[in-house]
Amino acid sequence: MLNKKALTIFSLVLFSSFLLGSICLAQGSLEIEYPEIAGEKPEITTITLPGYVRYIFNLSLALAGLIAFFSTILGGVCYLTSAGSPAKQKNCKEQILSGVLGLAILLSSYLILVTINPQLVVFRFPPLQKINIPTTQPTIPTEEETVLTYFQIPTGKIIERPFDTIIEDVEYYDYNDDCTGGESLIQQDLPLLDAANVLSLSLKCASNELNQAIYNLEQEVKKCGCGATSCKAVNFACFVRGKCINDYGRSKYCNEPKIMNVLVPAVATKKDKLMALIQPGSALDKIKKELSENLLNLKKASLLMNAPASINVRDYYTMLKTRQDLEKYDIKIEFYPSETNPDPSFPGWEDALLKTGNIDPATFYFYKEGQGTQLINEAKNLSL
Repeated sequence: MLNKKALTIFSLVLFSSFLLGSICLAQGSLEIEYPEIAGEKPEITTITLPGYVRYIFNLSLALAGLIAFFSTILGGVCYLTSAGSPAKQKNCKEQILSGVLGLAILLSSYLILVTINPQLVVFRFPPLQKINIPTTQPTIPTEEETVLTYFQIPTGKIIERPFDTIIEDVEYYDYNDDCTGGESLIQQDLPLLDAANVLSLSLKCASNELNQAIYNLEQEVKKCGCGATSCKAVNFACFVRGKCINDYGRSKYCNEPKIMNVLVPAVATKKDKLMALIQPGSALDKIKKELSENLLNLKKASLLMNAPASINVRDYYTMLKTRQDLEKYDIKIEFYPSETNPDPSFPGWEDALLKTGNIDPATFYFYKEGQGTQLINEAKNLSL
């Protein structure tokens, strides 16, 4: 046990003396001839710190290996000379085992470090790269360059527009769902979808009434043209109770006063009723115009939204952050079209970011100049 303690103390003193000596000698001329270990040998004072660390690491590893090796040999000699003393043989066996275990640990640790990264045992730092400091002064933006214009695509407003549009002076008849009623003409302002529903019902019922009036007129007119020839042609209007209306019976069943005074005026009335719903300037014409305009806006928005990646279309929240960041550098952002600068080619596309209470997160933006201007002109030329 005493030999082990003495060996440990001797190893620590030797290692510490070498380490302190290396640090001190590194500050001046080298006066000691160091042994070469793994190709490393400090010779001049210009050796770098990683070189010293690498040399000390390799030397320490070699010394530790030698110590473990000689400890194993001493344990073997002790075991051979301790015949007849079981206690001493046990201590010698432990010394041999400790030496072998120390050699195994040293070898394993070195192999593990090399396997993970060989640089862990090399201690070589990459050379520092030279930093090139620009000599030119940065360009200070002029007053005109501090204002950036972004084109906005209010997709949400375009989609919601049919739900928010009010059609004024909608004229329709008070038909029920089964087309009963319809005697009164009602005029009022209605949302676009509601106006389309009531007008659709009015058109359907008015068309049915006109078709029925025309059918009634045709049947009466056919009775006035009945004769032997008509019966042979199987004209069902000329048959009454299964018998053909002959020339004599024509005067009995042909009711010209009814045709002229009742049925013809009824057809004219139903026609006027239907035409009042579809005449130019009617509510139906307004709905058609509004839906066509909204469809064209959607077509323009689709073209602008599918812009090339180089134009960099941004969503609402990205644009809001960009605006806040640029304001820190006194750079102002304007949006087009806006209430102060509208564009007749994009009706209703006023800014949704600056107007208080009219925030639209479904709005998208891109820089107006350069490629953006070409894309805007292409959207202006679209048509249905």
